[in-house]
Amino acid sequence: MVSLTTLDLSGTNLQMLPPSVGNLVNLRGLYLRDCTSLRDLPSQVRLLLRLEVLDLGGTTVIKYLPREIGELIGLKRLIVGFERRFHPDHLFIYTMGSNEDEEWDMNLRVPIGIISKLPLLEELGMYTFCCAEKDQWDDESMVLVVDELCRLERLTYLDFYFPNADCLAHFLHESISWITTRLRRFRFRVGPERTGGPLLHPKHEEWEGCLVYKGGDEISHAAIIETLAHCSFLHLQDHRATQKLSELGMENMNELKICMIKDCHKIETLFDGDGEQEAREIFRNLEKLAIANLSNLRRLWGGQLLPGSLSKLTHLELVFCHSHHFKMVFQLGMIQQVPTLESLAISFSSVEEIIGVEEETSVPYHTHVSNNDNVISVILPNIKLIFLIGLPELVSFCRGVSLEWPSLEYISISDCPKLKSLSFLIHATNIVPPALKTIEAPRSWLKALEWEDDDIKQQLRPLFEINTS
Repeated sequence: MVSLTTLDLSGTNLQMLPPSVGNLVNLRGLYLRDCTSLRDLPSQVRLLLRLEVLDLGGTTVIKYLPREIGELIGLKRLIVGFERRFHPDHLFIYTMGSNEDEEWDMNLRVPIGIISKLPLLEELGMYTFCCAEKDQWDDESMVLVVDELCRLERLTYLDFYFPNADCLAHFLHESISWITTRLRRFRFRVGPERTGGPLLHPKHEEWEGCLVYKGGDEISHAAIIETLAHCSFLHLQDHRATQKLSELGMENMNELKICMIKDCHKIETLFDGDGEQEAREIFRNLEKLAIANLSNLRRLWGGQLLPGSLSKLTHLELVFCHSHHFKMVFQLGMIQQVPTLESLAISFSSVEEIIGVEEETSVPYHTHVSNNDNVISVILPNIKLIFLIGLPELVSFCRGVSLEWPSLEYISISDCPKLKSLSFLIHATNIVPPALKTIEAPRSWLKALEWEDDDIKQQLRPLFEINTS
């Protein structure tokens, strides 16, 4: 056992390593990831002087970073998933056995002076199980720990909490690893807001740079703008100033692949091309977009966009947008700016129509006018999945337009009482989507459907699947 170089006990019910672990003096890698009962490390861990990797990530009940780690001067990779501190105001509680009466000393979460003793660190990650940061850290202590981070010269990966944008700015200006561009894989979590986690949970390999920014008051803080330019994932939450996402600088978002905007109650639109002097290419690499609880939303975007904008968007999710201004998700021209869209999920919002046609709408790209009463026919080439959930005001998917769905496989409809017809699924030539396999909806809704053509009814009925939830 003395010659052992790697020990992986990840996913076990281990509560504590035995003191004899100190005998494994040749150990290079110790993996204790997702040991959900692990509370601490024995003091003998300090004897593992050849240790290069210590992975305590995932879900554990470790409250504080063990001071003994500061003696492992050969560490190159340190990942710690701390126990989440319970707070009575949390809406969703996952306490891993702790209770609200338990005493915590958050000054000890990451003791000052430990990180500075690990000069060889290349990868560092410290987080809690839930992404809400409020009450999980001592902000004053973390500012001092950030000073220690700045002196690390070899960082290539960092997952860390910054109390505010000014603290992040200090890191960007002083960090040797950042200035030398060595550090480019990161998740910077800025701001202590208590509100919960994202709708999208990207895997680490899905992003090179990730910015989680909560509770900002400035429209365009310099540190946020600088970080955005290196991000593939943005989670913007509870921003209290910006009315347009573009105020953060669309030119800084060219590398974004995943974007989530949540609880930003002043935002009216993502981008308003009508207010720009010239058309521009935006979100050229964006693949997934999630929008939640924007109470003042008027439209997703508007104005003229250059070809290439949103050209890779495959997933769009919109939830809890009850703005009285937001009546349609897309204008006809907008939906055709996202020909790669594969999944569309609209839920718990006040929209009346998914695709709207304005009177002055011209015939755009991917559109043709059929010979049947000059009906506009639109091809949505790649949409495979549609979810329409909890939309009490939804009257139609799209009026006055014939939609063609060559790739549609599945549609789920629930709690949409004013939607009375599935006519939007049928092309002007009475063609049912060729790839469609399932129409899932409550039995009562399916029975109440209104049909214009009995033949279409007979074609679609075999695809019905009763939603019993």
